[in-house]
Amino acid sequence: MLPNQRWFPTNRTARAAWFNNFAVQFEKIAVSLGFTQADIDAVNADNEVVQFAARSMTSAKAYLKALQSFHFLITQGGIGDTEPQLPAAPNFIPPPMVATGIWERLERLRRRIKAAPAFTNETAAVLGMIPAQERSLSGQDTVPKMKAGGLTTGYRFQVAVTKHRTDGFQVQFSRNGSDIWENAAFGTASPLTVEVAPANPGQAEQILVRAQLYKANKPASVFSDPSYVTIVP
Repeated sequence: MLPNQRWFPTNRTARAAWFNNFAVQFEKIAVSLGFTQADIDAVNADNEVVQFAARSMTSAKAYLKALQSFHFLITQGGIGDTEPQLPAAPNFIPPPMVATGIWERLERLRRRIKAAPAFTNETAAVLGMIPAQERSLSGQDTVPKMKAGGLTTGYRFQVAVTKHRTDGFQVQFSRNGSDIWENAAFGTASPLTVEVAPANPGQAEQILVRAQLYKANKPASVFSDPSYVTIVP
């Protein structure tokens, strides 16, 4: 089942971001609402699986695109052209598994939360249990559209982001399939050219790139789906 989409996001990336915020906030206020540590642990366990699944699907999608690009270049490139870099396969390390029915458990928990004597509208806002229109205004449902590609020299790449009437966007990158993301640049106009210091000067390097929208110096979206980019000397 799916929770009511009046308050629950409609796409996988936004749902993962929503649930992560829900788990963090629920841990802070659960006891005041009459819930136990067992309730908190159950939500956190479900959240770990949700985040793992969302990350893995995104990484697999980006890897497939990179592999298709590698295949195109290695087969249709000209003799003497720069050899394309084989993308590194994602390394999936799953958390402890939980029972089937994460969204059904969430819906049942939401009903218990709303029935708690200490429940208020502020509680609903903190946990994200608010109507879709308000949620959309907060940027919680917005997934930026991003296209990124490496340039021919200078360890640079170009990124184009649909801004959705925001002030700008933050570009981040990660190396070697790491979960560690580094800030690369902030742009107010699209497309944006970004330069990255190489890990091994003189060698081509493949990185993952993603973007997040900003408005009034605050995040106004979840992160875009990441994209593989090859940067060269």
